[in-house]
Amino acid sequence: MPYSTGVVCGCLTRLCKVGYFWKTHEGELLLEGLKTTGAPDHAATANVIGFSVPNPDVVQELKRRLVTQPMVCLQYDYLWFYQPWLGGTKRIVRAIAAKE
Repeated sequence: MPYSTGVVCGCLTRLCKVGYFWKTHEGELLLEGLKTTGAPDHAATANVIGFSVPNPDVVQELKRRLVTQPMVCLQYDYLWFYQPWLGGTKRIVRAIAAKE
């Protein structure tokens, strides 16, 4: 049961297969804008989110887009609890959303 669902858009920067017991596909999406680190110097850093992709069809499409068209919108579920067989993050990508 997801805590929330949504769509996030950004530039796909990484997609890999990782894990000791459950091999899952993990990726990173670079969002527009910057965020502050909260450190005393108030440094700005890139706004990057991590996600997991359990569906092999979505993985293949993301691999293709990583090379040809890295700007994507992803439909995701944000889970209450980390589930290692689904991926290394609580944000689980279900599909690639159509840009309107």
